[in-house]
Amino acid sequence: MPRRRKSFAIRKRSHSAPAAVRLPPSRTGKRKQWTEENMLLALKAVEEGVSVSKAAQDFNV
Repeated sequence: MPRRRKSFAIRKRSHSAPAAVRLPPSRTGKRKQWTEENMLLALKAVEEGVSVSKAAQDFNV
């Protein structure tokens, strides 16, 4: 019987939302807990055309 691939669960996860938005702050591991204020600032930046990942980095989201 062939072995099951361990990476399946990881690959299956959708990439529709950035990790910081998808997970509550407590689940993001080492990442600093984001504040609601920073979240709003990041969302505003994204609306203005900044890439999601860049905004997330800038605001520690």
